[in-house]
Amino acid sequence: MGSSIIKDLSHLKKKRFSTKSYFTNLMYKKSAGNIDDYVDHEIYLKIAKDYYRPNGKNFLLEDKIVFQEHLKINGIPGTKLLAKFKDGKLLVETNSYVEPKRIEFKLKKLASIYGSIFIKCTDTSGGEGIFKVNNDDVFNLENLSISKDYIVERTLIQHEALNRVNPHSINTLRVITFKTGDKVVIPNCMFRMSKGTSYLDNASAGGIFVSYDIDNNRLGDTGYQLFRNGAKSYKRHPVTNFVFKDASLPFNEEVKALVKEAARSYDQIESIGWDIAYTQDGPVILEGNDSPHIVMTQITLQGLLNSNFYKEKFKEYFENVELVKVRE
Repeated sequence: MGSSIIKDLSHLKKKRFSTKSYFTNLMYKKSAGNIDDYVDHEIYLKIAKDYYRPNGKNFLLEDKIVFQEHLKINGIPGTKLLAKFKDGKLLVETNSYVEPKRIEFKLKKLASIYGSIFIKCTDTSGGEGIFKVNNDDVFNLENLSISKDYIVERTLIQHEALNRVNPHSINTLRVITFKTGDKVVIPNCMFRMSKGTSYLDNASAGGIFVSYDIDNNRLGDTGYQLFRNGAKSYKRHPVTNFVFKDASLPFNEEVKALVKEAARSYDQIESIGWDIAYTQDGPVILEGNDSPHIVMTQITLQGLLNSNFYKEKFKEYFENVELVKVRE
C-alpha cells in the first residue's frame, strides 16, 4: 500500500470515515481532489433512504410500463414500446399470446421487423434483466422469469456522434434534476458507455462513466469504472480511442429542456435521475430513477461537499461532517 494511501487513511480514521468508503469512492486516485470533500457511506445511505426513498421504491418511476405510459400521456419523447410481457402473456397492441412457441415467434418477428429489440424487466436496475434480441438471434423464453413482467422496446438508432464514443452500446447521459415549485435545477450529469462490446452501458455492469458539464457542453477528462468492476481510469475509450477531455455531446440545450419538462410532469417527486439517449432526431428519455447513484456522483464531482448545491441541499446530513472538519 502506497505511503499516500496510508496517510489518507490515517487522516480519515480521525474523522470516523470508513476505509470501505475511501476505496469505493476511488479517493486514492490522483484525480480524486480533496478527500475532505467526500462523505462516508453511512451518510449517503441515509440520504438514499430518508430523502430519495422514504417510502421505498417509487412505483411511478421504477415500473417501466407505468413510466413509459406517463411519458406518452404527457407528450414527452421516450422509447418505442412494442409489447408487454405480463402475467405470462405477451401483449402486442390488441393481441394476446400465451403459448410459449407463439410468444417466441412473435418476439423474433418483432426483431426481424426492427432489426433488434430490447426486452427489459419492468423493475430492473443496473442493467439486470435486460436482453437484446437481434434479427438473427435464437431467443429462448426460458431466459425470462415467469414471475416477472417485461416490456419490449424497439432498439434506438443512436446518433452518429455517440457511435464515435462506442458503437456497441446505447451510450446514455444521467441527468440529475431537483425541483422546487416550478423551478428545475440540474446540479450534475454523468455520461455512461460500455467499456467494450457489451450493449449495456451501466456502471454496475462494468461500464465507464465520466462527468459532463451540460451548461458548457464538455465532458470531463477522466472516465471511471466502479471499484467492484476494477476501478480503472481512462483518458480515452479503450475500444474507439475517443478522448473524453472537453468533448461535446449533441443537443445539450434540448436535453436540458427535455428533463425540465419531464421533471415538472411529476408533481410529487422532487428529485429524479434521468437516463437520456441520443437519436439523430434528438434526445429521448429511457428511464427515470428515484435514487440516483450517489457514489458515481461523488466520484464525478470529487465529493458531494465539493458541490455548493449538494452542500446546501443536504446540509442537515452533513452537519456532523462539517463539525469534524472544523475541529481538525
